[in-house]
Amino acid sequence: MQDQPLFGNVLRDIQLGVKALKEAYPFVRRHRLWIGVLSYGWMSKFLLVVAFIIGLNFLAVLVNWFGSLHPEGPLSYGASLLDLYSGMFKKGYHLFSLGGMKYLILILGEVLIFHAARRTMEVLKGTKEAAPSLKDFMKAQMRMIEISLAAWAFELGVTILISIALGFMHADWLKSPLNWAVQCFFLGAVMIDGYFEHYKLKYKASFTLSRQIAGLALVLGVTTYLLLSIPLIGAVVAPFFASIATTLALFEMEIKGWIPLKLKI
Repeated sequence: MQDQPLFGNVLRDIQLGVKALKEAYPFVRRHRLWIGVLSYGWMSKFLLVVAFIIGLNFLAVLVNWFGSLHPEGPLSYGASLLDLYSGMFKKGYHLFSLGGMKYLILILGEVLIFHAARRTMEVLKGTKEAAPSLKDFMKAQMRMIEISLAAWAFELGVTILISIALGFMHADWLKSPLNWAVQCFFLGAVMIDGYFEHYKLKYKASFTLSRQIAGLALVLGVTTYLLLSIPLIGAVVAPFFASIATTLALFEMEIKGWIPLKLKI
């Protein structure tokens, strides 16, 4: 198979990402993928506490919205809902924008990513793997720390370059949407790396492959970003659901020969 051109087949990969997202929820319910998460011990319980604390940032928006809710009709109620969604998005943007918080959540949620990806692959391949050891999990945890720090550094570098370029072009109005797209891409690249890790690829090779399937990385990143903004449960739902959707999409890509997994860097 010939390697795909950089940023090639973006539309195809976006469509595949959307398809995987649609399939993820019924896949989870059908195969009860949440079973076994708490078997990882204190890490799982610690994550739930952290998720609750992070969720409090968004709970304040929800409480304020309920306090100001006095709908006088369907149109008024609809406008109030739009205000709520807008408030949630703004809170999420200020919390995660150009910051390491979103990557910290993924690091803390590695136990969910690790479990979800492993269980999804077992179902897709029709196999039953041996129970992972503490050594296996710690290796995956260190990999998540490494890839998250790298993604954060790349994100900062790219957004600085965008800011400089747009300053010369007098197009500062493009800064926020472009920066958000960059954040979503690298967030998606981190999720994708969990799949490539099984092929012993270093993170540089993983990022190279993510650029070749940039459309999928963007879809996964947007989804993860939005799920992280859900009050209280977002820090749990986002890594778990996004990991399953990522595995479904990349498994199909691998079967169809759309990703050159023999790449070595």
